[in-house]
Amino acid sequence: MEAKKLEGKVINYINSLVQNPKLKKEFLKRTDSKEKQKSETLLRQAQTTLNKLIKAEERLWIAYEGGYTPLKEFGERKAELQNKKIEIETQIKLFSNQVNKQLSEIELKQQKIKFLKEFKNNFEKADLTIRKKILQGLIKEIKVSKNQIKIDFLV
Repeated sequence: MEAKKLEGKVINYINSLVQNPKLKKEFLKRTDSKEKQKSETLLRQAQTTLNKLIKAEERLWIAYEGGYTPLKEFGERKAELQNKKIEIETQIKLFSNQVNKQLSEIELKQQKIKFLKEFKNNFEKADLTIRKKILQGLIKEIKVSKNQIKIDFLV
């Protein structure tokens, strides 16, 4: 098969991938938006809880300074609030990292789709050696029969 025909078939295949809305939707769906929403909700809840703990700590100080809470009780409640704050801050870091990772995965997948859309222009600009490497990276196998050539792609 001539190189130009093979390149044309590869470009047509890549274009068909990009134009296929079902495939595009499935590709982007792999980073589950429900999971991202769940992580964002958990993050907001943890931040709200932290704010409540901070306010509780402020109220505790006011009660202590006003003479409404004895020193021993103040110390116990303050230690309890501190431990809860540390636990919530750890959760916030965890949820924040999850959200950032999920956003990075979505962004990467969008960049891949953009790359596929621009594949033809970039491919045609590449020199012969790079084009050959790209073809070798995309094609799993070429099967030739009497009147037909079948190309199995890795993508």
